Amino acid sequence: MRAVLDRLQTAHKNGSIIRELLRQKGHSKKKIVIDFSSPNIAKPFHVGNLRSTIIGQYVDYLLRSAGHEVTSINYLGDWGSQIGLMVRGFRKFVDDSAWNDADASKRLKLLRDTYVRSATLAQTDERYARESREVFARMEAQKSDEHWPIWQQASEISRQHLNHFYAMLNVRFDRWDCESAHVTAAKEMVDQLIERRIAERRDDGLCVVHSVVNSVDTNASASSSELYALLRKADNSTLYLTRELAAIFDRRRRYDADEYLYVVENGQRLHFEQLKLVLRRMGEGELAEKVEHVNFGHVMGMSTRAGRVELVDDLLDAGVRLANDVILHSHSVKVAKEEDVQSVAFQLALSAIIANDLKRRRASDYEFSFERAFNFKDDSGPMIQMKHARLCGIERRNREEFGDFEISWVDYPLEESDVGKELMKRLSLFEATLEESLSQLQPCVLVVYAFQLARLSASALKPLRVIGQPKEIAVPRLFILSLTRKVLAECLIALGLTPLEEM
Repeated sequence: MRAVLDRLQTAHKNGSIIRELLRQKGHSKKKIVIDFSSPNIAKPFHVGNLRSTIIGQYVDYLLRSAGHEVTSINYLGDWGSQIGLMVRGFRKFVDDSAWNDADASKRLKLLRDTYVRSATLAQTDERYARESREVFARMEAQKSDEHWPIWQQASEISRQHLNHFYAMLNVRFDRWDCESAHVTAAKEMVDQLIERRIAERRDDGLCVVHSVVNSVDTNASASSSELYALLRKADNSTLYLTRELAAIFDRRRRYDADEYLYVVENGQRLHFEQLKLVLRRMGEGELAEKVEHVNFGHVMGMSTRAGRVELVDDLLDAGVRLANDVILHSHSVKVAKEEDVQSVAFQLALSAIIANDLKRRRASDYEFSFERAFNFKDDSGPMIQMKHARLCGIERRNREEFGDFEISWVDYPLEESDVGKELMKRLSLFEATLEESLSQLQPCVLVVYAFQLARLSASALKPLRVIGQPKEIAVPRLFILSLTRKVLAECLIALGLTPLEEM
């Protein structure tokens, strides 16, 4: 056990326990491209985008820590039928003077509201829906110069907002890509597929690839001859699948990766099956095998005290308000400096959202409730933060008396109490936990471990009392508690959170 604890402490001295433990395993280094977050422009950043972002960020972190050469991509949805709805709606609903007088924040809200109104109207007004489709078709055919300024402004404003949002979440990407960048290549690819007789243009004008079996429906009969992959619409405009195909060829040219990961919800399972099957029809079976859908479930609803929300901005605002309320009224949660209250409240809100999301297996659907996520007595992100902060306090109070206990602990016997042994055993399982989480790309493995370690640390504080104990007892105890704090901190960092030291 002493050797295991020493490895953890040495890894911490080297800068990162997670990185050192994973790299000591000698994983074969791979080139990996990971696509996550990928929101649409001019549309609200919703909880599905958030799930992709925090799961993708975690997977990215573990893969890099293990020594792989990782490229993260944010693939913006800046093209497609929704753009036609946005542009058509802008022409109908947005007043020029209101737009010109609005700042960037208000313009973004105008774009979001316009899209919602336009999409709603298109559901009941077929003429309006047809006009929206025609707007997009003309834009893709580059026959619609009057619409480009709207699209360009929407793209710029959306990117500014997303940059601000990602900065708050401490999310970074190696590259931003966008669907619009692959339209020309997608069109050329479809023409080539028709020429090679892999795709055909039907009498209704649709361009399709046949014999793409719907592997999701295992009960499909052999007579299901209408199953196909649609690559181009009758008006010659491309589709998401077409642009995705062009994009992956571009990624292969740029990175020649061993794996291409896409962190996307369960509902896109058929899309990736079709993507891989079309690649195989093109003779690109090796590339198809490199594509992996890192799927996740649906958030069925998010409840706050003010009601149900779908937008991440509203969710974070609700979380910060609740955290402020907890800080103001709770006897167990205190912030020493008034100027730190807002930053602590934000981290508590983010901890509640992220830990609650990642504590279950990726593919699970769930309903979110802040009331449960903010329960400091239950398994939650704020609970981990509280236990971490308390361990920080123990270190601060005893550092002066016991000095470099991380070095001197080796001169004393190990802790012999049952709770001490259990805590050391839990620390020794950290390496296996990381390996399991990495092999399965399942954040919940680490989150559940962090919950267990945090709870165990709380129950150990009284039995492992440091103050008033002789040095031969106090030093090993302080070392174990300090090492527990360091592992909890690494868990929080891996989840994209900032460990709180005082609260």
